[in-house]
Amino acid sequence: MDDTTKSNEVSKEKHSLGSFTRKEKRTIGRAMAMMTQIAFTVIGCIFAGVFLGRFLDNWLDTSPWLLIIFLLLGCLASFKGIIDVAKKF
Repeated sequence: MDDTTKSNEVSKEKHSLGSFTRKEKRTIGRAMAMMTQIAFTVIGCIFAGVFLGRFLDNWLDTSPWLLIIFLLLGCLASFKGIIDVAKKF
């Protein structure tokens, strides 16, 4: 093997999860938890807006206006949720 191949193998070994310290693993875990929370917040807010908008549109026969309004409100709520989660981290 030449030097380039050896250095690539060594760098791959260094990046395995076992080479991180306990503090680094905790930081990675917190970052993954934050990303998961952001994903569920965005999906939940948008889904709630769409569900509520469709329900009210069908009930009040105002299609598609309330769907659009509540979808936009869901998007705004998800942005606020992202900001709140980012402030905690």
